[in-house]
Amino acid sequence: MTQASLFSTPDYRVARLTDADRATVQTLLERCADYFDLVEGFPPSDHAAADLFLDVAPGKTLDDKLLLGVWDVSGGLAGVLDVMCDYPTPGEWFIGLMLIDPARRGQGIGEQICRAFATWAAQQGVTVMGLGVVEANAGALRFWQRMGFEIVRRTPPRPFGNRTHVVIMMRGLL
Repeated sequence: MTQASLFSTPDYRVARLTDADRATVQTLLERCADYFDLVEGFPPSDHAAADLFLDVAPGKTLDDKLLLGVWDVSGGLAGVLDVMCDYPTPGEWFIGLMLIDPARRGQGIGEQICRAFATWAAQQGVTVMGLGVVEANAGALRFWQRMGFEIVRRTPPRPFGNRTHVVIMMRGLL
């Protein structure tokens, strides 16, 4: 991690990811193959990290994107957080992905990062966060509900790689 931390917890620092982190992000995504299998039906591609760095919401640019790395005290990448700012409306941020290394899941890291991120985002003027969870990802749905997010709607089924999912759209107030 070469960037200055945007926010932190006692055990983790969160900073913007840069091109220099791309190989490290790719390795993390490969360790998270269970997520890709659940959502897309196959492991992450060899260019999954490159795609993550360039993926933006409709009508948005890379300037609107926060791609954040969750770094442990030893400098290892423990997770990523992909956020689109002022989407779909000004003042609302949309969490496109929060992915934690499988070896670290179930230890409260996601909750620590989510709470620290919410505090930091509120300091940036954000009042509402949105996100989507594929219906098949029951663990993620429970997690986001524990974090205070509420279901606002379900989308019609749509393709994700080799799979088809209903997406549960959620919002939370900061």
